[in-house]
Amino acid sequence: MTETLNDNILQSFLELAENTPVHHLTPDAVAHKAGLSLTDLPPKLADGFDFADAYIDTINQRVVYGFQADPQDSVRERLFDLLMQYFDELSLHKNAALNIERGFKARPGALCKRHKLIFDLFGEMLTVCQANAKGLRGRLRIRSLQALFLLVYNVWRTDDTEDMAKTMAALDKHLAKAEQWEAKLTCPLTRRSVA
Repeated sequence: MTETLNDNILQSFLELAENTPVHHLTPDAVAHKAGLSLTDLPPKLADGFDFADAYIDTINQRVVYGFQADPQDSVRERLFDLLMQYFDELSLHKNAALNIERGFKARPGALCKRHKLIFDLFGEMLTVCQANAKGLRGRLRIRSLQALFLLVYNVWRTDDTEDMAKTMAALDKHLAKAEQWEAKLTCPLTRRSVA
């Protein structure tokens, strides 16, 4: 888990990130926006990427680690609910989220350093949805879910509908395709318990 930010610092970072790519943000700027001195910030926050990590971790804690799966739902339905909740959270500060993305694209090395954290996050998504994320098949599921998320994220980026209809349609379509591939591998994605 990354550094936890209080609401004032997190909100100040997000307001700055609305108009500034994350790789241009500094702890000084965030502290000033929050009405604090630099020494008031957690010492582990060395650059804009550290603030971005803390923001993303806040979403992960709220959406992924706090997800309550409906035992009556299939894995596909649970993944749909979880991922739409994730996009709902991103949409609350969409411009900031997009600028965070731009920052990581501008500094690929920063994203590479977080490779394992990202892999583990998608594994946790599968686990809380009661899909097996262990072994070779589990790793394939994780990679598939990462690819699926990116496909839907690209739709979300330009989705200007109030209810994210385009995002929901894309997610439903790609989950259906993933389900079909799982069926071909004789481990259905809609299985109600861990495979």
